[in-house]
Formats: sequence, C-alpha cells, structure tokens
Amino acid sequence: MLRAAFALLLALLAAPAFAQDANEGRHGGHAVHPAPLADRPSGTTSPDLPAPNANDTTERITGFNSDITVARNGTLTVVETIGVYVTGDQIHHGIYRDFPTLYTDKNGMRVHVRFDVTSVTLDGDTVDYTTEDIDNGVRAKIGSADSFVSTGPHVYVLTYMTARQIGFFDKYDELYWNVTGNGWIFPIDYAGATIHLPKGTRILPSYSFYTGRQGDTGQDATAELLSGDTIRFHTTRRLDSYEGLTIAVPFAKGAVVPPSEAELRRDFIVENASSLVAVFGVLVLAIYFLTSWWHHGRDPQRGTIIPLFAPPANLSPEAVRYIYRMSYDRKAFAAALINMAVKGFLKIEESGRTYTLIRTGKNERETGLSASEIAMSDALFTSPTDSIELKQTNHTAVQKAITGLQNALKAECEKHYFITNSGWFWGGLGILALTGLASAFLADNSGPSIFITFWLSGWTAATAFLLHKMWDSWVSVWRGPGSRVWNFVSAVFMTLFALPFAGGIFLGLYVFGESMTWWASGALVVGGLLAYAFYHLLKAPTALGAQTLDQIDGFKMFLETAEKDRLEILHPPSVTPALFEKYLPYAIALDCENQWSKKFEAQAAAAGMGSDNTYVPLWYTGSNFNNLGASGFASSIGSALGSAAASASTAPGSSSGSGGGGFSGGGGGGGGGGGW
Repeated sequence: MLRAAFALLLALLAAPAFAQDANEGRHGGHAVHPAPLADRPSGTTSPDLPAPNANDTTERITGFNSDITVARNGTLTVVETIGVYVTGDQIHHGIYRDFPTLYTDKNGMRVHVRFDVTSVTLDGDTVDYTTEDIDNGVRAKIGSADSFVSTGPHVYVLTYMTARQIGFFDKYDELYWNVTGNGWIFPIDYAGATIHLPKGTRILPSYSFYTGRQGDTGQDATAELLSGDTIRFHTTRRLDSYEGLTIAVPFAKGAVVPPSEAELRRDFIVENASSLVAVFGVLVLAIYFLTSWWHHGRDPQRGTIIPLFAPPANLSPEAVRYIYRMSYDRKAFAAALINMAVKGFLKIEESGRTYTLIRTGKNERETGLSASEIAMSDALFTSPTDSIELKQTNHTAVQKAITGLQNALKAECEKHYFITNSGWFWGGLGILALTGLASAFLADNSGPSIFITFWLSGWTAATAFLLHKMWDSWVSVWRGPGSRVWNFVSAVFMTLFALPFAGGIFLGLYVFGESMTWWASGALVVGGLLAYAFYHLLKAPTALGAQTLDQIDGFKMFLETAEKDRLEILHPPSVTPALFEKYLPYAIALDCENQWSKKFEAQAAAAGMGSDNTYVPLWYTGSNFNNLGASGFASSIGSALGSAAASASTAPGSSSGSGGGGFSGGGGGGGGGGGW
C-alpha cells in the first residue's frame, strides 16, 4: 500500500507518458494466459522464415524473424517468429524468452522500459504462457508443464509491445535494437528483422548492423532499404550459441514525438525513487547532525595550556583517561590496577603470559582508593588476602570488575565533565535506519534489498569487532604480554581469520549496489560514516570539563617533556622513584608512559643509580622490569594488563576460533532464451 501510494503521488507530477494498450499483457508476477495445448505434430513452417535444413536434426533455432512497427508516440509493436527444431534435449514443454526491462544509464541511474506480451502462438494456435520477473527484466515462459512438444520443427510467434526504446539526439533520432538477444543457448540458423517507421519517415543512410557475442562488431549481415520508412536486415551466416544480431536505424527528427519534460521528470523520479530517497535521507541526516553538533556538541572555549606538575585534584588516573577520551577503554582498567598497586592495595605478579593480582591485606580506606577502584576491588577480591589470576576461568569476576569501573566512572564524570549527547546521536541513527529501509523498500527487488540491508548492517558490526581484535593482537606483538613469538602467531591467525570477513563487506556492498543502485548504496555508506564521525563529534566537555582538560593537558606536558631546560624555569620536581611510581598510572592513562619512564631513567642516571637495574617497584614481581628497564616496562605493563583483562572478561566458547560506435548486444531489446 505504501509503495503504491508513493507511486501515485509521483505520478501526479506529470501526465502519463503514453496510454496503456487495451490488451496490455501483465508485466511481472505469474500471469497465466490459458489456452489448450495438446502434443503437437511436427512439420509446421512459417512464410516469414526460410525452410529449415531437413538434414540437420540438432536442437536449434532454425529461424528468428522480428517484425517491428514504430508508432509516432515511440511505442514498438514487435512480432517475433521463432522457428525451432525440437529433439527433447532442452525443449520439453516449450521455450522461454527473456527480455531486459531494466537498464542503467551513463550516470548510474535506473531506466525501466515496457514489455507487455499481447499474444503467443505455437504452430498457429494460441498457447499457454506465463511472465515472471528475472534479475534485469521479464521472462515469458511459453508452454504448459502438463504438455510436451513433439520432436521436429515448430514455429512460435510472440507478439509484445514495448516503449522508451528510441534514442533522441541533437540531429537525428534512432532505434538501436538487439534483435535476437545474446542469451540464447541454441544456435540460430537465420536471423532477420524488418523495421517499419511511421509513414513519411526518412531513414538516414548511416544505418548499421553488428553480429557476434556481446561486445563484438561483426558484419555478418546485410541490409536492404525497402522504402523511405522501411528497412530489412538479415544475417549471412549461422549464429552460434550466445551470438546475436543488433541493428541501428537512424532517421530524421520529427517522426517520433519525444517525451515531454514533465514525462521525463516523472519517469526519472519513479524509476529512481530508491536512489533519491537514499540521497535525500542522507542529506537530511547530515543537516540533522550538523545542527545537533552546532547547538549541543561544540566544545566551550579552552584556556591557555601551561605545564602543571600534578594531576587535577581528586581525579584518579582512570577518571583522567575517561574524561580525556570522553569514553571508556581497556587502558582505564590497566591504569586503575597499577594505581591500586602503587597505593599498596595489591601486588602484580607476572609469570609467563599470566598476571596475578594479590591483595596486600590493607583496606580501601587505608590506601585511599577511589570509588571506581573500590568497585573493582569488590568484584575481584573476597578477602583481604585474596588473589585472582587474569584468565578466562575468572571471567565472571573480571567482567564484573570492568562493569563496576565503567558504571562508577560514568556516575562520576558524565554530565559533570562532559556530555555525550547520545539522544541526538540515536535520533540520527534512527533517520539513517529509516532511510535505508525506505530505500530498500522502493528498490526494484525490494525483498532481497531489505534482506541485504539488515545482513550488511549485522555483518559490518561483527567485522568491526573482529578487526578491533586483530588490531589488539598486533599491539600485543609489540607491547606484550607474554612471548612475542606466540603473540605474533596469534596475530597472524587473527588476521587470516578477520580479513575474509572484511572481504565479505566489499562483496556485500557490491551485491547491495546491484540490488538497489550504486547511488543508493553509496549514499547509505556515507550515512554510516557520518554516524560514526558524529558519534565522537557530538561529545562535548562542560565548562568544568574544559577547565579540567586544560589542567590535564598541562600535566601531560610535564609528563612527556623530555628536555629538562624547557621546564627548568618553572622549577619542576625531581623525578624520584616515588614520584615516578605515583604518576606512572597517569602517564599510562594519557598515553605518555614511555616518555615519562625515559624521563625517570635520565634523572636516575644523573643521580648515580646507573644502569644496573637496582630499582624495581615493590608492587611488581616478574621479568619485564629487569629485561626491559623502566621505559620498556612502563610501555608494556599498561597494554599488557589491559589485554589480559579484556581476554579474561570473555567467557570461554563465546567467540569463534575457526575460519561503429555500436556492438552486438547493444541497444534496446535483447535478452535471450532457452527451452524448458
């Protein structure tokens, strides 16, 4: 009903392009035109076809003659006389004729043409036929499943009407017509076509013909101008399977009335409704997102950034990262764990590829844990002397700790330091979803288009997850935890597993474009990119958040500035082991742990600590510090703990581990056929 109403609304924009014929056949679906059909005797011939070769008993088309009458309004009445020799190999009940009705112009827009069967006969008698939609057109299926065609020669006559086949150019008009189609599975002994233009038409001498397979420019045919408005073409050799005859007949302008601007506009809108809805919907989406960002997502004015030698007051490292990114990620969990260790609440023990968190016996108040760290502690430990390994067997506790951290950070930071404007984002996502569904619904093949829309959305989400996992696996190769060789093997495996899924996206996009249009699919892809971009752009700090971000940037400047003299005038504190440990969680939270640890190493060397690794954090046990030094340890511990926690939070078994300017076949008409 909605589709019909939409078409009716568009039809009001202009008058119909031409009146429908009173005996118009049904286009699409399964319209059955009953007529009695008994097993027929062979031997029937037609005066429009040459006599078949009696010595050739192979199944083939013995003759294909097309008689085409062009009306002044551009409508074509086509009578195809098709002689066949039946052996029962392919032809049992009859033949089928495929006719293209859907084309794509040079701009990628859709063009539909009529194909209305008016009559079908076999050996002079009316015969059953049905029409059904195929990928780019209509199939006329001639015959009945209840009857068989006898061995020998037979003649089918198919009469149909079509329109919008005339090309209108600056100096002439033209019928460019694929007479036989290049899709026949049978060879064709003879093919011919007679073109009748409106009385008084002057056919121009530049008419031409082409034979062969699709794209060929063979000249195995001849043409005869019968009168000023009638011309005859016929082949001079047998056409093999999937070869055809195409003709081009130019004629003086004025013989055929071109469609009006209103008719062209109406046809363009109706035929490209899917593309127009997609493009218009994405334009609305872009305006919606820009307006939402302008009114709600713009950042407040930021202040001048000056170096600060301490983090913002009362903000834990995990809160600093959450505010800085305006979202949660696994590094916030790692920064929180290391901060809990630095405060003496727990120790971190690394053995091979496994991390163990061990309670020291001190309580939360004694060590000054933040609210988010207390939420993690409550999930991870059941007693003051408890311990837990970050591995999948403990996924319930680890996932509970991650969830507790996320909830605590959200309560502490969102709306106070920044706003996500998630309501405006979800509104845009709704516009995109409605646009996609409406565009798919209005596509030529709405069922498959709607399916591919849902499938591609889910597939893309799953592939994004796999690509994220692939990225993490390569990060682990460089930053740990565990054996670099083992991590490399795991990363290669994950890459080989994920890339075919990424290839599936491109295959899905191709099918998407073919099912709808490339304009529609391209517009919806742009819409998806807009949604991704504005998911981040709509987030904005509050006034308090902007001030806090200025302080965070100032503190980060101190953590990552390597040149001593640049900050010396401000009298920065000496980077002692205690200060290094205290600020290490913040450096991890701000992605400058490597610079911070190198700064500590430089000052430690200047203080005479040397390079004999006499310093090791009391809260850490493992080989990383001794093997890598402070800078290597700091670079690896944050990502290693984050990766270990992420892996430990996933339940075993919940993710998969397996993995002349023209050519034969050009112009209107065409198609092909076969037997059934």
